[in-house]
Amino acid sequence: MDCAYANGLVRKRVRGHRDGCLVIDRRFDLSQSLTPEMGKIDTALYALYARARMGRSHLTRGRISGTAPKIIDILRDEHRNIEKLLQVLERELSIFNRAERPDYHVVQSVIEYFQDYPDCCHHPKEDLIFGKLTARDPVTAARVGDLEAEHGRGSERLRRVARTVDGVLADREIPRQTVDAIIRDFIDHERQHMAMEERVLFPAAVEVLLPKDWAAVRAGLAARKDPLNAALETKYRLLRHLILQWEHEAESERTQRT
Repeated sequence: MDCAYANGLVRKRVRGHRDGCLVIDRRFDLSQSLTPEMGKIDTALYALYARARMGRSHLTRGRISGTAPKIIDILRDEHRNIEKLLQVLERELSIFNRAERPDYHVVQSVIEYFQDYPDCCHHPKEDLIFGKLTARDPVTAARVGDLEAEHGRGSERLRRVARTVDGVLADREIPRQTVDAIIRDFIDHERQHMAMEERVLFPAAVEVLLPKDWAAVRAGLAARKDPLNAALETKYRLLRHLILQWEHEAESERTQRT
């Protein structure tokens, strides 16, 4: 079932109708999560978040061993979470390529996540580490490349995805192979970029940076921990868990129709 999505409002999907999935007009306004009164966010959403947290133990596998700072573990966990949403987008794209109708509510919610979360919550952590690596060992940092520019290119690829999906929803004539190429390009480059960071940036930082460098990184992160940034982190955790729930519901509905 397709659900309207606009102005940062995410509809909460529930079951409870004998004909299938019922969408009710009760919404979680993401903009409200930026206020200091975080406790007013729907308690059901927090319950969903708590249940999801209980199932996150598998994310701890494969971490860099030894004395890697906690920030590296955090970034690797964030990469795993990003990969989950790339998989959601990839599944919906495969449905589109079969000439069936994907869940555009899920697709647009994934786009919303990628439009804001990386630049406000994920990339700043990497930039702090890369800045210290560049100052400590420019030659090693050169192996990573221009991290800021690559993040910018990722944002441009996402804008192409958003424009393409908007065009499809507006019934503009866009060849199916063009839609596939644009969305696939975004997915593939995101994966390649994260793989480079895991293969080059993180190990180089662990090897090169000194304790005082990591102390400076921790200080930089602490300086960002104001109520606004804490609210943004919470907002996107909730949105990610909702997207995964919606995708599970959509997959169940498709299975029932076959």
